[in-house]
Amino acid sequence: MFEKMKYLFDNNKIFELLTYEESTKWLKLRAISRKELLKNFCKSYNIIIKSTKVSDIFEELFYKLEDHSIIDNFIKSNLKLLTPQQENYLVSELYKIKYFDWGGDYKNALDRFIIDKFIKKYDTYEEISKKLKNEINQAVHGYVQCSWYNHWTTILAENIFKQHKNVIPAIGEIKQIDFFINDIPFDLKTTYLPANFVDKERKKHGLLSETNEYKKIAKDFQIDYDEKNIIYEVREKGIHLNKAACYERINQIDSFKHELLNQCKEKPSMLIQNLYEEQGESRFNASNRLFLILVDTNDFENSWKLKRDINLLRNEIFSYLDSFDKEKLLNNPIRFKYKYKGEEIFNVYSDCIFIIRKKSQ
Repeated sequence: MFEKMKYLFDNNKIFELLTYEESTKWLKLRAISRKELLKNFCKSYNIIIKSTKVSDIFEELFYKLEDHSIIDNFIKSNLKLLTPQQENYLVSELYKIKYFDWGGDYKNALDRFIIDKFIKKYDTYEEISKKLKNEINQAVHGYVQCSWYNHWTTILAENIFKQHKNVIPAIGEIKQIDFFINDIPFDLKTTYLPANFVDKERKKHGLLSETNEYKKIAKDFQIDYDEKNIIYEVREKGIHLNKAACYERINQIDSFKHELLNQCKEKPSMLIQNLYEEQGESRFNASNRLFLILVDTNDFENSWKLKRDINLLRNEIFSYLDSFDKEKLLNNPIRFKYKYKGEEIFNVYSDCIFIIRKKSQ
């Protein structure tokens, strides 16, 4: 049984693994499967083991333990949370980021972006030196700053989850699992209302994509714009024109997203399925994911700022965890296909927590 569950875990089949009665025990042991943690666990509960290798200790404990309750107790007793002072300090540091710009469209592959766009393109030292001082420096600066912001806002969000009584964190940094909610393993992902999802839904209603709609507004109202910044620039300039017809067109774009957001709250599966189907090929997996969906209805483009709104995050996350419905989740798995995996059907347990800043806030 142990080897079968290991095979399923290693081959991205968490859904199938969870059909085994002792899968929770297996996963929670895996969640502390670092040598130091395993040794401390055995010492804490006077468990005598013969094995010395981490993988062997893991297997021996799996067969020796009758249930996983003492693993929960061990994790809780060894849990390291941010103190209120540390949390406040981190939030203050995150508020020093005034804009969120990756500095280029390199889809999580900065090295490939630089090689293709600069190194292979320019054959003189003078040209590449100029690019290094300007565009390459901007790309690296943007990448580092945005990555830093994402990393520490993730730490902040995970710290909130760890504080709740229904959550058992994976302190051994297990892949595909950040924590368990009422024994269901989840990988936490933070995202926004995806542009490709919005455009798909607009197309279903016979509407242009948002980008093309803004281009049409720019043409109709003679607004100049930079292709790299079209939505923000046309939107801002259009509002500043103070023309009712232009404002109405922009308002229609926002109204569609507001309505779509309401639909997603009523039926999260329509959004979740898209998020699984559109994940990057290099990072594909079929883990159970809990999505934090950040939406600032005052300004959709600035939804990234909600990652550091500690009070809003805590209120919405705790509200979700307090009313977590395990049976409802287990009875409604998400099914999806992935474009690079042929006709294979993937099943996952997944849900969304909507972190929304409304106009009245």
